[in-house]
Amino acid sequence: MHALAIGLLSLLLTADATAEPSQVTANSVQMVERALPFLEKQATDWVEVRKCAACHHGPMMIWTHHEARRRGFAVNEKALADLETRTLDEYLNDPTMQPTGQDKGYLEKPLGPGTVFLALGLKASETPGQQAPRQQAIDRLNENFARHQNDDGSWTTKLDHQPIIDSHDCLTAEILLALDGNAAARQRAVAWLKSAPVRNETQPLALRAAVARQAGDAAEAQRLADLLCARQQESGGWSQLDGMPCDAVATGQALYVLGITGAPVEVVERARKFLAATQQQDGSWAVHTRHENVKNDRVITYFGTAWAVLGLLQAMPRR
Repeated sequence: MHALAIGLLSLLLTADATAEPSQVTANSVQMVERALPFLEKQATDWVEVRKCAACHHGPMMIWTHHEARRRGFAVNEKALADLETRTLDEYLNDPTMQPTGQDKGYLEKPLGPGTVFLALGLKASETPGQQAPRQQAIDRLNENFARHQNDDGSWTTKLDHQPIIDSHDCLTAEILLALDGNAAARQRAVAWLKSAPVRNETQPLALRAAVARQAGDAAEAQRLADLLCARQQESGGWSQLDGMPCDAVATGQALYVLGITGAPVEVVERARKFLAATQQQDGSWAVHTRHENVKNDRVITYFGTAWAVLGLLQAMPRR
């Protein structure tokens, strides 16, 4: 492990006197350090080849790299700034904020995932000197969410690329996590989400637990976190759905939320061991698509790697 990682590990271990030393391992630091260059290269290559920074690659790189930066990891500042500028340009300069096919839907108020992950990524930023223009972008994204909210409080979209675009309850929960202010929109969305059936699947349980925690409902957050812990498999990982193999998408999401709500140390350690055992040489975690088009493995692998990084980072005590 190089000096930066050792220094980071030391800082993390001393930053939170209540944290167990086993909660932060050198292995976690190494996994994140190996994954960040993969996420950067894949996102920049996507822009060069596809001429598109929006939707999944751009917003997820922005989110993961800002979160890593906050915790003392070195990131390519120029690549991050360039991609953020390109992604914001694509969304904010589009009259409907729907620059990609995934952002367009069949419904009356279509909304894709790109703006949601982009808003979450921007909220994670602490870049000096950039907060004012970034807040302006966040404000515009929030206005866009408000315009697309349904009368019943939900947000809906076309469902054709699970788990990136999973369901209306997941989209509503994600927007609640991304939404700044707008108490009326938030109140309607929380009420709708509470009325919607709770699916015993990893992603909806994780997102609902995070929303409950955000809303200050500690009891509900713990109840959902317990259901999430019950889904952990023998390998230490989580599967998206019953009968599916464990993967980095589900495991990263579970670890991310359990890092927020709190979880038994052994649950977190088993998840880390699963991710350590399944990370590939290039720093990624391979995830297979649920769909017939195997070409989508590249997209879902990127998405899963991003979530694995977010989970590992969230499970570390904050500096």
